[in-house]
Amino acid sequence: MPRTFCITLRQSPERTREAWTHFGEVGLNVEAYCGVHGLTAGLYTTYRDPSGWTMSRGYIGCFLSHYMLWNALQYTPEDEWLILEDDCAFQGDFREEFAKSYSQLPPDWQFVFVGGCCEQVHQVISPRVALGSSMCTHAYMVRRSALATLLEETQKVCNHLDILLLEKVLPQLRSYLFVPFLARQHTLDGKWPSMGHTE
Repeated sequence: MPRTFCITLRQSPERTREAWTHFGEVGLNVEAYCGVHGLTAGLYTTYRDPSGWTMSRGYIGCFLSHYMLWNALQYTPEDEWLILEDDCAFQGDFREEFAKSYSQLPPDWQFVFVGGCCEQVHQVISPRVALGSSMCTHAYMVRRSALATLLEETQKVCNHLDILLLEKVLPQLRSYLFVPFLARQHTLDGKWPSMGHTE
């Protein structure tokens, strides 16, 4: 497994505990990265779209949390990392399934959606990997060679992070996705899936 970080918040300790319980169930060693709580920090952005819509403090906090983590990764020795959000949930034997999908990745990969939604498949590479992109940032892998592009193209906090990735970043990277996805966001009622749970 790549070194794995999960973005979580000091302001939601119960959610953090639930996430780490779940990670333990699937045998995943995860390091906490404490992100920015938008409301506590009093964040806002001056950017608005033509309709007048602007990002909420929560979305800004999420955006900045990923951005700060990418900055920090530059100072770690690894070449690749698995990044999670604390609402990420796995089904079945995640480590085994991850190993199978990972083994089919082309050597040129820079960004991989381990989980996602609304995927766009450009080319099927293997039975478990496709060239393409997706929405959502609850589970993805990133490589050191992608960090400069991520940091350069996401300085303007003007839209949801996954939309900005789709529009500005991923067209410049070798972006892949696991087929099927190995991670989802847990259900709206807050219940975490048990091992082997399916929807």
